[in-house]
Amino acid sequence: MATQGLLQQLDDDESMSNFFNYQVSFWWANKELTQFSDMDLSRPACNAMWQPVKAKAQSVAFSPQGELFCRSCREELQDMWRYANSELDFAEFPFSGAKVDCFLGVATLTLTELLCVHSCASFADGGQEVTDRDIHDVLWKKVQLELEGLLFFFDFSLANLVASGWPIVTLLYRLGDGFRQSFGNLVPNECDLLDGDRANELFPLVQKLVEGAVLDLPQIRKIADIASGLLEFAANPCSFSVGAALLALLRAGQMSTAVQVVESDFPWLVLDAVKTWDAVSGQRVGLKRRFFYDALTTRWPWLRLLEQVDYHRRQLPSHWPLDETLSAPKADFEASSTCAARVKAAEETWQWHWRSPFQSHGEKLQEVSIEVLAQRLCRLDKAEVLFLSGTSSGYKWGSFTVRGRQVARGLRQLVSIGPEIRARAWNQDCSSWCSDFQAYGQNWSSPQVVVHVKFPCKCVKEVLANETVWHVYDHVDLFSLVPDGMDLMLAVTSLAAQDYGTHPSVLAAGTQVFWHPLHHSNERNYQIPWRDRAETVGSHTTHNDTELYYAVGMLASNLGVQFEHIDPTARFASTAGLVITPQQTQEVYEQFGEMDITVMRHAGCMVHVNCTATRAWFCDRYKTGQRLVNAFAVGLPAVFWHQQGFLDVIAGSDYPAVASSTEEALYWISELVTNSALRRKLRLQALDLAKPFALERLSQRLALILAQSLATGKANQSFMSARSSESFTEPDIEAMQHAMRRGVCTEYMSAGLFFTGPFFLFGCCLLLCGYLAPQGCNQAMASSLLGLGVVHIGLSFLSSLIVIYFALQVAKVVSLRFAAFKYKEQQRLQESEEVEQLSNRAQARLPAVRSCAALLIAMFVVLDIALWIWGIMGAASSKSCGWATGAFWCLCVVSFSSLIVAGLVVFKYYDMIELR
Repeated sequence: MATQGLLQQLDDDESMSNFFNYQVSFWWANKELTQFSDMDLSRPACNAMWQPVKAKAQSVAFSPQGELFCRSCREELQDMWRYANSELDFAEFPFSGAKVDCFLGVATLTLTELLCVHSCASFADGGQEVTDRDIHDVLWKKVQLELEGLLFFFDFSLANLVASGWPIVTLLYRLGDGFRQSFGNLVPNECDLLDGDRANELFPLVQKLVEGAVLDLPQIRKIADIASGLLEFAANPCSFSVGAALLALLRAGQMSTAVQVVESDFPWLVLDAVKTWDAVSGQRVGLKRRFFYDALTTRWPWLRLLEQVDYHRRQLPSHWPLDETLSAPKADFEASSTCAARVKAAEETWQWHWRSPFQSHGEKLQEVSIEVLAQRLCRLDKAEVLFLSGTSSGYKWGSFTVRGRQVARGLRQLVSIGPEIRARAWNQDCSSWCSDFQAYGQNWSSPQVVVHVKFPCKCVKEVLANETVWHVYDHVDLFSLVPDGMDLMLAVTSLAAQDYGTHPSVLAAGTQVFWHPLHHSNERNYQIPWRDRAETVGSHTTHNDTELYYAVGMLASNLGVQFEHIDPTARFASTAGLVITPQQTQEVYEQFGEMDITVMRHAGCMVHVNCTATRAWFCDRYKTGQRLVNAFAVGLPAVFWHQQGFLDVIAGSDYPAVASSTEEALYWISELVTNSALRRKLRLQALDLAKPFALERLSQRLALILAQSLATGKANQSFMSARSSESFTEPDIEAMQHAMRRGVCTEYMSAGLFFTGPFFLFGCCLLLCGYLAPQGCNQAMASSLLGLGVVHIGLSFLSSLIVIYFALQVAKVVSLRFAAFKYKEQQRLQESEEVEQLSNRAQARLPAVRSCAALLIAMFVVLDIALWIWGIMGAASSKSCGWATGAFWCLCVVSFSSLIVAGLVVFKYYDMIELR
């Protein structure tokens, strides 16, 4: 997985600073933390889209060494990259996978280039050779990273690696030969140094096997005996000799029926034996750990033996569909050339959604002509749809696997019938995406749609505030209000769509709410084995519903069957009880095969709430029905409660086994255990009910939801973030500028005059009192009132001028920035820069307003206090002034109270006043 930033991360890692060193993380890492979480190896052949790359890789891998090999590299490698460039995503780490989900293809590309560079480039000092050496080092680091994922993090057999058709094993042992010749004297293989007499005795016999020598029965028996002896008695042997001994033993069994060997487990035994080298000696740390270098340069030809054993296997593994026939090669669907043509060719598939059961609640998909539909869907062509979760642990949860990683993969797979969507799931804390986005920019990631799974990511909204991005909230497994700023919400049950869609805050925000239930991923169409007599009743859940399980267990014992609680937490202990990879998802369906009947009700939901009524209200209405969908997808009859997530699955059908109490559930379990005809009927009905919930169908629905929402433009956005139409002309932008300037100026002036108006009226009152004061009043008191009135009126007039000037400048800045934003959207960069400069000059004049206002206020305070002191002295000496004295003291109290309050406010908030 090529990445921006990944190579720098590798260089910054001290353990990766040496070319030969690589310390794998398998033995101590939490597997859910890796970038390999969503690699789909269920179709390892990748023939549907990568067949030409595979063919050319095989041509390079089997070319003879020397000049012919280098010529093949020059010809084929360039074609491989030319073909794959349109499919590779060079910024995937730690996103969920290559766009076409062909990890073996990506690894083969890197490995082929490394072998070609190592074999054909010159590494003398100086000139171009320095670049070749750098490329060689970078490619080797990248190959080790991909091999770690392949060997340590995927539930993927080495036998399937060979049988997939990708020449990875051949390329690896050729690379190992090259490394041994180039570096063997400098860096010996430490594992080989552990070999003893038994290993030395076995080695020449293994060489004969690799060379294809004709062996008689005694020689075959000798190989089997020595290999068995090495496996049973050798102390601290090289792990690669153990792997080679296992393969030699199996190869001996293939060559003669006189040697009995069970071959079904050999891929896993070999893999386990090889992997132990990284942990066999605890003192090998830091620069002494070089697992992949040792694995490739060992004298033991375990990779060649692996090829031989696979070639002579009597039965290829049926667990993995190695030869893909489900989808056409890339050239077939590229013949239609355009996204619109692909949509029109699959018209019936898309139009199924107009009559799907999910149209009954929430906003409905609009039934439009195929031309309009193609136009809408193709707005998503090449668009990036980003799935992430807003907490540090959100991406680790199984619900993110389902609604993030799996849905992203489903959207990517729509390319054969519609748009090529760059759907990506972020397998880390969302804050790390934000920091990487700020570091690497839009060439690294530029989402048009962000799906916030479970928890909204606040920093994503902040860093994308000035971009045109559609924010979607998926509340899976949560019961909360829709976060601010969401344009779209995906509700997982029909009642959730109804409740959220009519909630006042959602209506006020203009958020669209669609019903989008959880899917199943049983793409291999696995079905549980049919048994005429039911043997096991069970429940597949992490929650322990002790009341229900006790009652069902008692009934099961009376009926002569067993009850089994399958807990995924225990079954997937290696990944902290979380179902993360596609391989683990398939294991879930196979675990359903251990049961003949399942029983389920919501348990463990909202356990933090003490009120049982509140729990029932939320859980019965909003908890998903995915467990039932998964059970139905494999044909497992189920007894379940009247809870909306389950009822959505059987809506419109006559499925009978629905309970409202434990007694009803026990009744239906008894019926299914004793009535095989009813059980078969419900099995067939379950398979039919699960079809609309397939990942393929619901991925199509999500694409239609996004396409319709983008087309209708009901965005929850301000004018500064709304996308400009390319049809906006220069007069249009100027007219919008004038309208915006007028609006902003009016609002600021109104606000300013609202405060200066009372000040003007108070000055008029002072002036009037001073003018009407009786003749007997002290002249100083009357004059001070007249002076104070003039000062207040003058200050209000000057303040009004400052307010007007400030409003005009702010309106100018806002309108210019708006115009610059519009020009930038239309890629008119020169006009955008010119207008931005005008905006900056206008903004630079704003800070002077605060200084002028501060000076004016200081002068007013000094004059105001001086005049009041003069007037107070006059009032104190005035003996016959009548009503004027009382008015004077009232006005004095109001004035000084206002000054004190204003002073406290300014003192507290002055540093917070900023003019931007």
